[in-house]
Amino acid sequence: MKPQKTLFIENIREAGAVDSLFLVKEMSLYETKAGKPYLRLILMDNTGEIAAMVWENAQQAAPLCQTGKVCRFTGQAQSYKGTIQLKVVKVKEVNEADIDLDLFMPTTSGNIAGMLKELAALIRSVENPHLRALLLAFEGDQELWPLFARAPAAKIMHHAY
Repeated sequence: MKPQKTLFIENIREAGAVDSLFLVKEMSLYETKAGKPYLRLILMDNTGEIAAMVWENAQQAAPLCQTGKVCRFTGQAQSYKGTIQLKVVKVKEVNEADIDLDLFMPTTSGNIAGMLKELAALIRSVENPHLRALLLAFEGDQELWPLFARAPAAKIMHHAY
């Protein structure tokens, strides 16, 4: 059975149960003052990001929670310092071949076809012939160009969309 994404980050509320798929954006393994290992995660989907903590069985969960992997996380949403985070009680590996990665990547609200048309016009306006040839080759790559069109830009950079 194909794993299904049933809950999006924008819909997570304090004290709510969580059992859904998320992409691991960041993973760090730490130790408590008592020397017990725990994981601090940043999980994401196409609606946002959320911090998550794995307090039990952290060393067993760490290989599953590698950056860029999608896993099923089960736990509880709770407030910590005024922000909702997840207390994860279970992490399960999923077959990523069955996953629609568009559910986990930020997307633009803009018209992608229109933005590509605008970019193509900018490419043709480049005066340096060598640079223009390089950019035209990039645009003409039938495999790379569609992937580029779907890739998210940096969210914190100037005009990122």
